[in-house]
Amino acid sequence: MESGLKVKTESATAGEIEYLAYKEFDGVKIPTTLSVKTPQLPAAMQMTMTNVEVNPTLTDADFE
Repeated sequence: MESGLKVKTESATAGEIEYLAYKEFDGVKIPTTLSVKTPQLPAAMQMTMTNVEVNPTLTDADFE
């Protein structure tokens, strides 16, 4: 069954990015783990998000 969620992108400059471990935040499914493989890196780099805020309220102080 296909979910329609992005699972991978590839390009000559950015390399390969895999989108993993989708979780729902405020009704939006977001990949919480990214695996990046590029020719410039000796090994794949993995990033994991621990918190996602969808449309948080911002103030002018946030931009100072």
